[in-house]
Amino acid sequence: MFNAARRAIGDLIDESPDDELHVVCPMFPGQPDDFLALLVEETGKSRTRLVLYCADLSGRYEFLPERTTHVSLVTIGGRVPRRLAPITDHLTATLAEVARTFGRGERRVDAFVALVAPPDDDGFCSLGPVVSYSPAAAASARRRIIITNPEMPRFSGHRGLHQDSCTVLEGPARPLGVLPPRPPSEAELRIGKSVAGLISDGAVLQLGIGGIPESLIGNLIGQHSGLRLHSGAIPEAAMAAFDAGVFDDSPRRTTSLLGTAELYAYAARPENGIEILPVTETHAPEVLAGLGTFFAVNSCFEVDLFGQVNAEFAAGERRASAGGQADFGHWAHLSAGANIMALRSVDGSGVSRIVAQLPAPHVVTTNRSDLDAVVTEFGVAWLRGRTAGERAEALVDVAHPDHRDELRTAWRNS
Repeated sequence: MFNAARRAIGDLIDESPDDELHVVCPMFPGQPDDFLALLVEETGKSRTRLVLYCADLSGRYEFLPERTTHVSLVTIGGRVPRRLAPITDHLTATLAEVARTFGRGERRVDAFVALVAPPDDDGFCSLGPVVSYSPAAAASARRRIIITNPEMPRFSGHRGLHQDSCTVLEGPARPLGVLPPRPPSEAELRIGKSVAGLISDGAVLQLGIGGIPESLIGNLIGQHSGLRLHSGAIPEAAMAAFDAGVFDDSPRRTTSLLGTAELYAYAARPENGIEILPVTETHAPEVLAGLGTFFAVNSCFEVDLFGQVNAEFAAGERRASAGGQADFGHWAHLSAGANIMALRSVDGSGVSRIVAQLPAPHVVTTNRSDLDAVVTEFGVAWLRGRTAGERAEALVDVAHPDHRDELRTAWRNS
């Protein structure tokens, strides 16, 4: 593969009209690290400016060397190591808007490169457990280069890219990258129980990954039935909930699986009803508006007393992307369900995550007008229909007791 990859990269460089190359790759684990490392090396030799659009959810970016002067990294998701801060920028849009931006040709895409499954009988190469913005970026790319990995599973939903529209490189069989869940903390267990109490049977549920969704799913088992799943991700605990009959038999739709090989294998079995679709379908306004009673359950770094949510910055550093939180939350708020933000009351250093006002450079990810409830280990702050003062008081009541007096004083003086 090495020589073929080098030739493909050489063609890209030769075709670049202005000594600049714009390359998009999928989210981890579809990110072809070996190919990207070679791409960085070869563009450096040819003095070609390389603009890389990536979403390395592992946070490692191993294909980028410690020092590089010819690469600009534009992140779509995930945290970036501090060593790469000087060359890094990010797209501020939600995940669905990122895909629409690529699809409309508003961002230049010279090449889309990805790890994929080998062609099926019809010549389609599955994009694996994360589809997301990849189809939109691939459709607008001047060139598509795919590296096959026999370990990449196929899933129901989006079939992938057809081999005839791509330069196909045969790669070695390698285990896919995984993001194992961590056990919920005691606080997260309490949060999950409180959130489960807000969910009504027969509703549609969207959730993310992490200790709180794992806890929420566990609390749904034996207590709820007839739910449907329409989400940006599926957590590991969902397998047990599916098998326990918490969700009905309708398709479980998502744009990504972020978990272990066990989750990948479970989702790849058609009888389990999981469909992995482009973000332009899972997050589409016309789709979300038709879901009926819809509960969006997400987390964040902090919520201020105005109800503004920051899910991107912590301690002055960008830690995550906007994702689909605003896409899902808006339509959940407009439905008979709710837009719920679930978070621990303090961070690992004891700093309150309920704050008087978002500090600069922390940004608003979800608008206060779209937020219905905030849940911490100290209870539920129901915000819908309340005045600004009533909302602030409800948020203080679910903050950590050590910080409540300070928050009340800050609100009175605001």
